[in-house]
Amino acid sequence: MTIATTGPRPRRRWIWVLVALATASFVVVPVTLRVALKVGMHHQSDPQVTYRRDVTELQVQADAGGAVTVQAGQPGRVTITRQLAWVFGRPTVSQSWYDGILYVAAICPKFDVFEDCQASVTISVPAGTAVSAQAGAGSVVVTGMSGPLHLAATSGLVRVSRDSGPLWLSATSGTLTARLGLHSPQVYALVTTGYIALGLDVAPRLLTVGVGSGYASVTLPQGSRYRVAGSAGPGALEIPPGLSDASSARVLTAMVGAGEVKISYPQGRKPGPA
Repeated sequence: MTIATTGPRPRRRWIWVLVALATASFVVVPVTLRVALKVGMHHQSDPQVTYRRDVTELQVQADAGGAVTVQAGQPGRVTITRQLAWVFGRPTVSQSWYDGILYVAAICPKFDVFEDCQASVTISVPAGTAVSAQAGAGSVVVTGMSGPLHLAATSGLVRVSRDSGPLWLSATSGTLTARLGLHSPQVYALVTTGYIALGLDVAPRLLTVGVGSGYASVTLPQGSRYRVAGSAGPGALEIPPGLSDASSARVLTAMVGAGEVKISYPQGRKPGPA
């Protein structure tokens, strides 16, 4: 009886070569293309626009990427500066007035596959101006204001500093931060899957914090007391000992889904008197 023997199976190296080439095409080609687009990007800085008139409210719609900066300026004077960057479709920035309200819109063309259209706008208005601003994937930065602020982002960043007016912040998967010189009497901050970081120099009369599956960190002044109203799903709500006081005139409302809200006093210090 003869038993046939076989040698080692042939190595099919060509299969792995094809896999390597396919992987490279999905990783290297898009990166190379994006780098090439960056090299060909156009840049434009527009002259400053100045209005010598009173303004009661500023409304900003920033669908284009980039940064929207709002800062306190001189009474009776509004200035706007614009910096544009694009590859295929140039962004447009427009402004219009109606009954003391200034409208500013930064828009990219609908065809923006590589998200290489950006418009950065800096606006100076009197400190007491009411501000409403909404951004997509860009950022909204507001400094030194005392009027009410309504600021929102989809996946971008909202940052507030040295504010003393009522404050409403919201984001979907973005980040909300207000940790420098915050003296707002009323603060509302809400994210879905994003992140909240608040550091309050003065305890607001009304404080509302809400997260879906995101995370919120709130630092309150030492000795702050609040009537606490909270609702938590499978997530967590953490408050320091001594903060809850049913007789306090201040109200803290915390809403938690699957995420976490952490309220604390400044690190390393014990609660003071009520």
